[in-house]
Amino acid sequence: MNLLNAVKNVVFTEELSELFQLNGAFYLVVLDSVRARGKMQVESMRARLMEFGQSSDYNREYLQEYGDCLIVNHAMEKLRKI
Repeated sequence: MNLLNAVKNVVFTEELSELFQLNGAFYLVVLDSVRARGKMQVESMRARLMEFGQSSDYNREYLQEYGDCLIVNHAMEKLRKI
């Protein structure tokens, strides 16, 4: 995933985003409430992010346990500043 291109081209205010590293790969976890934002907006955001990467079989809990958390909160916002 070209992470920096993704976060700079897909701009929205997410509720929570975290960046993990596991086995030499980076994983961006973005949590957004369908209830608060609406299903269509959340699906649109996911589709735009998927243009730059791919979905993973690892869930957030797995990454928290086995991965290294590089950015705990607002990862997308912090990565845009790079």
